[in-house]
Amino acid sequence: AMATSTAPGHGAPVRVGGRPLSDVRRDIICYEVRRQRGNVTQAARVLGVARSTVYQALRAASIIDRAAV
Repeated sequence: AMATSTAPGHGAPVRVGGRPLSDVRRDIICYEVRRQRGNVTQAARVLGVARSTVYQALRAASIIDRAAV
């Protein structure tokens, strides 16, 4: 599972529009993978993140099985 970000100096998770930052981040990554028609490498390049980060988000969203990658 993806780590939940916390505000500096606080124990409370960072929220965006009332949602945990980790959820928003996962949704953005999954959206970009769909936009790239499943091309994880291209989605990672567009987002400026590692492919492993994209795969982690897909696993967190249960889009791919943990054993699949």
